[in-house]
Order: sequence, then structure tokens, then C-alpha cells
Amino acid sequence: MMQSLALPPEFGAREAVSVARIPKGTDITAYTGQAKQQFSDELLKLFEGGGTQYRFKDFDPSWVVETRGLSK
Repeated sequence: MMQSLALPPEFGAREAVSVARIPKGTDITAYTGQAKQQFSDELLKLFEGGGTQYRFKDFDPSWVVETRGLSK
């Protein structure tokens, strides 16, 4: 997953995933696209990218109902 989302360690820890429940009837704006490749100066390694990423405009943190760790 870190390769396809191009998340080198310089971008910070990515050790968990959150599940959100957006209330029915909520008007949202969401953007989707492919992650661009990134080079890690720390690891001297290319993270390929190409994975699908999502971004919500005006995301309300109260929508998060669960956060759990990612297995390595």
C-alpha cells in the first residue's frame, strides 16, 4: 500500500486507517486521483504511486467511527 500511494517516511507515520460514516443527506465534495510517484531521500528509494487516493473537502472529524492499526 505505501508503494502504490507513494507514502515515503518523510511524509510522516501512516500506521492506521480510519473508518468514517457520513450522515445520510450530507452534501459532500470528494476528489479522487492517482498518487504521483515520490522519491524518498531518507531511504534512497522510489515510491511508484499509481494507487487511488481520495480527499474530502470540509471533512468533519466527528464522522470518524473507528480507527485501527495497519498490519505490516
